[in-house]
Amino acid sequence: MALSNQAKTMIIIGTLISVIIIGGGAFLMKNADRSSGTLVVYTYDSLLAWGTEGDEKMNNLLTDFSESERINVSIQRFASTDAMITRLITEKNNPRADVVIGIDSLGALKILDEGIFEPYNSTVFTSDVNRITEIPESLIHGLDPSLQLVPYDFSVMAWVFNSSFYEESDYPQIYSNFTFETLLNTSISKTVASASPLTSSVGKGMLLWQIGVYEKLLGEDWEDFWDEMVEKSDQDEILFTEGWGESFNYLYDSPPKRQMIMSYGTDLAYNQHFGYGDNLKPTLVTYDSQEYGWMQIEGIGIVASSNNTQEARTFVDWFLSPTIQEEIPLNNWMYPANENAVLPEVYQYAIEIDQVNLINDLFTYEEIKNNYVDWLLTWQEIMIS
Repeated sequence: MALSNQAKTMIIIGTLISVIIIGGGAFLMKNADRSSGTLVVYTYDSLLAWGTEGDEKMNNLLTDFSESERINVSIQRFASTDAMITRLITEKNNPRADVVIGIDSLGALKILDEGIFEPYNSTVFTSDVNRITEIPESLIHGLDPSLQLVPYDFSVMAWVFNSSFYEESDYPQIYSNFTFETLLNTSISKTVASASPLTSSVGKGMLLWQIGVYEKLLGEDWEDFWDEMVEKSDQDEILFTEGWGESFNYLYDSPPKRQMIMSYGTDLAYNQHFGYGDNLKPTLVTYDSQEYGWMQIEGIGIVASSNNTQEARTFVDWFLSPTIQEEIPLNNWMYPANENAVLPEVYQYAIEIDQVNLINDLFTYEEIKNNYVDWLLTWQEIMIS
């Protein structure tokens, strides 16, 4: 069986989890009153929290925004984007949020048809510059052409591994021509952790990446990979966690609890910036000498029935401005969506998106939307069988 009892429990909990609000922070208001004139922002708990200032970075930026625009802001942080989406749908007829940050292209499939967000276009911008013109059309198309959600950051996903553990002489398949089949080697799979597709946007991206490779490149049934993994595994092997942060910690613990995780192509820039050394390396999957990856795009949106629409538009303008977008690389460790934002020098170590064949481009929007839920349910059935 592919999952340990602990991992199975995590997945079952993940299907039942609704919302977890993370307390703390000067801008947190647990029961925000939208009629009070305070702008309520929903986001995930680690937004801009991976820099030298940690959680204080977002709070400090909000302080500057509130003072310059004279707009009070209350930020509510959720343990995951799935939890945030669940709350938004639950509150659909009595919304509490004005602005939402952090829904990616796969989360968008679950929520855009709910009518929660208003389209954001050139006629509603409050600044002198239309920020949409500063965001590449490919990102807008990849996230939401209707502009209910506007891209603010993006990155290609990658398998990140500990080269000190996997000696190249013993694991050459990790260093060159890495494929999903590499993970079927039980000596490797038992050292791997990934966020679950049932509870994490990173896990969902990983699954769509694998489905795309099998169905679009190899012409094979994507389920065969997971069936084979189940057949080869035992109780102590591959671990699926509730969220990306948990699997990230498994790799970065001293000593590491796992030696490879599903993460991002910017992780090596992160390691260099904080002086963690060169032992952690990212890799994509290779087929016919071409590298393929899955790109995650995250967006910001305005709740359609907001009582603070003008303030919300001002906030989005501010968040998409080059000044704030330049905080993204060293604090969220993603590429900023605004093409006028200047990248820090350390991003020379990150995987460059334009050198990767994107699996996203092999799917149509309708294809993912029509099959997305069935894919998740099928994966769950295989892994807990």
